[in-house]
Amino acid sequence: MERQLSLAYYQLRDDTVTTLNDKWINILNGAYNEPQRHYHSLTHIKSMFDVLAHERQVKEPPFDSLLSSDDMLILHLAIWFHDSVYSVTTTTPGYNEIESALLFETFAQEMQLVHVSQGLVFT
Repeated sequence: MERQLSLAYYQLRDDTVTTLNDKWINILNGAYNEPQRHYHSLTHIKSMFDVLAHERQVKEPPFDSLLSSDDMLILHLAIWFHDSVYSVTTTTPGYNEIESALLFETFAQEMQLVHVSQGLVFT
């Protein structure tokens, strides 16, 4: 299982304008390394980014021509935050998804990502 990904996975845009800061790297690493996680781990996050990278290379028309820079940012954030909260003990339907969305909201406010449409990330 992955314990820490290379720094490239924490880069949210190719132009390196937006990257996760140390605080959020630690929060996400901590979350995805929790002992109750078997599938929703950093290995899962890495494989999602690897699939995205592969699709960007082989897609016709070129994948990057289909998505704007903001779309790619939203996609990267969705990968990082979609399973950021994962409780195996709660019986409340949708708990993990709601808490993951709330964690993203805190991140977006702290990082001042006002141009990111929360509706696109939350759905």
